[in-house]
Amino acid sequence: MGLRRGGAARGGAGTGRGPRLEPDAAGYFRRALETLREGLSPEELALFAPNVLAEAAAAGPGVALDPGGSRVLQALLPHTPLAVLGGLLPPLVGGGLGGVAGHPLGARVLEAALGRVLPALGEAVGQVEGAMGQVEGAVGQLAAVVRDDLVAFARHPAGSFVVRALLRVLGGVPGAGVPQLSLGGAELKAKGAEPKTEGVELPPSFPPLLTQLAEAFEQHLGSLQSPPGASLCLQVALEVLHRSQSPACSRLCDAIIGQLAPPGPAPAER
Repeated sequence: MGLRRGGAARGGAGTGRGPRLEPDAAGYFRRALETLREGLSPEELALFAPNVLAEAAAAGPGVALDPGGSRVLQALLPHTPLAVLGGLLPPLVGGGLGGVAGHPLGARVLEAALGRVLPALGEAVGQVEGAMGQVEGAVGQLAAVVRDDLVAFARHPAGSFVVRALLRVLGGVPGAGVPQLSLGGAELKAKGAEPKTEGVELPPSFPPLLTQLAEAFEQHLGSLQSPPGASLCLQVALEVLHRSQSPACSRLCDAIIGQLAPPGPAPAER
C-alpha cells in the first residue's frame, strides 16, 4: 500500500484551519483505515504499519487533521517505535493553537504521540540517539509554546488535552492514554509484557521544562481554576509534580491554598 507524495493543499480540514491533504493522500489514509477495520494478522500488521506511518511522516501535519488519517494515527501511534516517532512528532508540534494542537482531531493525535514517548523510550534499543534527539527537541518546542500561552491552551477544548499529555511526558508519569479505537478485527496490541513506562530515564531537558511549566501555572493560577478543562490541567500538574518529587510542587500547592483559603483576619480585627 503506497502513495506518491502530493503534498498538502492549503485550507482547513473539518474546521477550516490548517493544511488539508490532497485528495489522493486523503484517499490513501481512508483506505488504510478501512484495511485496519477489516482486520489484519500480526504478520500483515507488521508489514502494514511501517508503510502507513512512513506515508504519514511524509504527508506532514495535514494527516493529523484529516478524518481518516487522524484515526489511523491514533490506532498506530501507541505501538510506534522511537525511530519512527522521531519523524512523526516534530511536524505535529508547530503552530500553537492555530496548528495541530488546537484542532479537535489533531489534538487527539498529538496526545497519542506524546503518550507514546515514555513507552518508546523504555523500549528503545540500539542506536537511537538521532530519534531521541528529534523527540526531545519536539517536546521542548511544544513545551515552550505551551508555557508562553498556557492560559489559552488550558482553557481550549482541544489544547487542554495536549497540556495534560505534555505534563505527563515531562514528569515521566504515564497516563491513561488515548482510548483505543475500535477497528474491527485488527489486533494492534503487541503480545507479551505491557510497555515499560515506570523508571524510564528521561532526557535531561525534561525536568527543567516541567519546572518552567509549573512556574507558569503558579503565575496564572487565578485563570486556571475554570473552565473544567483548565482545572483538569491544574490537577494533572499537581499529580505530576508530586510524583516527580519536584520542589515546584510545594510552591504550587502553597499558591493554590493561598487562593482557595486566604488568611483570615487577625484576632484583634474580628
